[in-house]
Amino acid sequence: MPKAMTKAAIVGLACLATVTAGTIAPTATAAPATVTTKVAPANKNAVTDFGYNATVFGTKVLLGGIEVRTLKDALVNRPCTRRVGLAKTEKSLLSTQILPEALRDIVDFSLSTSTTETYKDGLVNGIRAVNTLADLSLGGELLGVPTPRVVLKGLVSKSDAFYNGKANRGKGAFGFRNSFGYEGLELQLTEDDPISDTLQTLFDILGVDPVDAVNEVVKVPLNALLQVIGSIPLDIPGLGEIALGHAAGKKTANSAQSEAYALKVTLDGIPSLGIPPTTLQLGRAIANISRPVTAGVFRSKMSALEANIGGLLKLGGIGQRALPCEGTGNKVVTQKVLAAGIPEILSLAGIEYKYKGVQKGKAANGFVQTTIGKVKLLQANVVLEGIVSRVDLKSAKPNSRVISTPSVKIGRLLIGGKEVQVPGFGQNVKFTDATGGQGILTLGVLDKLVDPFFGKHLSALRIQLPGTNTGIDLGIANGEVFFR
Repeated sequence: MPKAMTKAAIVGLACLATVTAGTIAPTATAAPATVTTKVAPANKNAVTDFGYNATVFGTKVLLGGIEVRTLKDALVNRPCTRRVGLAKTEKSLLSTQILPEALRDIVDFSLSTSTTETYKDGLVNGIRAVNTLADLSLGGELLGVPTPRVVLKGLVSKSDAFYNGKANRGKGAFGFRNSFGYEGLELQLTEDDPISDTLQTLFDILGVDPVDAVNEVVKVPLNALLQVIGSIPLDIPGLGEIALGHAAGKKTANSAQSEAYALKVTLDGIPSLGIPPTTLQLGRAIANISRPVTAGVFRSKMSALEANIGGLLKLGGIGQRALPCEGTGNKVVTQKVLAAGIPEILSLAGIEYKYKGVQKGKAANGFVQTTIGKVKLLQANVVLEGIVSRVDLKSAKPNSRVISTPSVKIGRLLIGGKEVQVPGFGQNVKFTDATGGQGILTLGVLDKLVDPFFGKHLSALRIQLPGTNTGIDLGIANGEVFFR
């Protein structure tokens, strides 16, 4: 592949990623609730009868719909565990250098801090997740043209999922608490900015004359912002939109989930430079508690695509799914993503995630599976059909080795329009593009850093693109049973 084509491919991967996905995602919004956080004493060696997991981050960046994982700052993942007294904090001063160059001057991040804690306080067991984003500044000057500016200060998102043994007249019950808020939001317009309907509504609530708002800092209280963006985004012409996330939760007889997702900012794209709209998800804190976990907890991930460009930029997150800590109660769960693609690189169709987890006493078994109906490498005339990656899990009892069986199937492999033999597990097949550049397909790749005592992390296919330092994993199916 010529150098020019190589650069175009990487630009396409990093800046032109687009997804058309039939994913299932929560859309409801809710006004914030009050959360009180109390640090509870806990024995770090205590193993409880509950499974806990959480995910917290300050900012997630999506370019055209595909997640730029390198730009997910202050990320704390608490994998499923039964232990209390586990606390973790991550701080991050996020760099904007991996954003498209034209956007770097209008995005400025400050320090973000994320924490999680599993706890036990008397008869209350739970897990907390908190993110604080000190400052975020958007706008100023784009390609030499002044734009509106938005400054967000002290954004805090909190989630708490718990089981209270005293509730329900001593029978016990699951519950959740969550909230989000900020210390201040400032808005500044320039002389040539039009006033959108939602901006006019906000100014009416604040009692501000739009003419007076030009080149002046307008301070926006949280309640005023929520009145405007409760159901529709705040449209800021020349910059983008600010939309409400949600503070939500759910509880059942055996679980509770709490989520605080504060705001979503979408910056306008720049079509002339091939830059799609850029979405910033701000202040997300998710906490889960569940039972029964008598045999341990399931740890898993299913994802259609993970891409790594030279170790600097990571993309992924196409409708990603996970097996709940406690399993699915012998129910097979199937979820579909219709299609996904990275322009000039590849297209995916027929994505499906399927999983099951069962706990019976001290024994556990289940599986995770990712299917991709069809993959096309657009630069190399390579087509793969019927990709299935799967990890089966069986644990006879806690603290014993988990029997984990990885498998990969590919129905057809066509290179240059001709069907070729599918390689065996762990084997390679080479391909060339129209210019003679050579790439490599590897079938069945296991993550060697994962302890095989608990399970396996599997990629159905690893693609090394011709002439680049770009690797793409397709059909990820990771499965483990963890005892603590």
